Amino acid sequence: MMQQLSKRKKGVTFGSVKVSKDIKYADKQPIEVDEITLLAHKGIIHNAEGLTVKELFTKEHKELAAVGEKWMKDTANSGMIVTTLIATVELAAAFTVLEGNNNAGIPIFLYKTSFLIFVVSIVLALFSSIASLLMLLSITTAWYAEEDFLRALPKRLILGLRSLFYAIASMLVVFGAILSIVVNDQLNLWIRHLSILSEGFAKIPSL
Repeated sequence: MMQQLSKRKKGVTFGSVKVSKDIKYADKQPIEVDEITLLAHKGIIHNAEGLTVKELFTKEHKELAAVGEKWMKDTANSGMIVTTLIATVELAAAFTVLEGNNNAGIPIFLYKTSFLIFVVSIVLALFSSIASLLMLLSITTAWYAEEDFLRALPKRLILGLRSLFYAIASMLVVFGAILSIVVNDQLNLWIRHLSILSEGFAKIPSL
C-alpha cells in the first residue's frame, strides 16, 4: 500500500494537498483490500521494523508534512498582510464621513444612493477582511497534525481566501461609490458654471 502511495506523489504540487490526498487514500484502503491489510491498518499487525501502517505513514510523510506546513503558513501570512491593510483602510474610512457634515451633524450625502452603497460596501469589506484575518491566523497557530491536513487546514484556507476575495471586491465597490459621488458633484458644479456663463453672455447686447 505504501508503494502505491509513493507513486501518487508525482502528480501533486503542494505538500499539504499531497498529505491530504494520501490520508484520504489510506483511509479507503481497508474497504478495498483483504483482512490482513485491514488488521495492519488498525495497528494490530506490524512490519519488519515493528511499525504499524499509521506509524509508517507518518514516517514516510514527515518531510512532506513539513513542506505542506511551510506552504500553508507562507500562504496564510501573505493573505494576512493583505487583509490587515484592507481592514486598516476600511476601519479608518468607516469613521470618516465622506465630505463632512452639515450644521445638524448629518452627512451631506446621506440621502444619495452612492453614499448608501459606500456605507454598505465598507461594512462588508471590513467584516470580510476581519473574518479572513481570523481564518488565516488560525492556520498559523494550528497543531498541523495529520488529521488537520485532511479537513481543518484546507477548509480554513478556503474560507480565508474566499473572505479575502469578498473584502477586495467590496473595496472596489467602495472606490466606485466614492468616484461616483465626486464625479457627479464636479459635473453638477461645471453645469452650474456653464449656466451662469450662458446667462451672462445672453445678457450682453449684440454689437
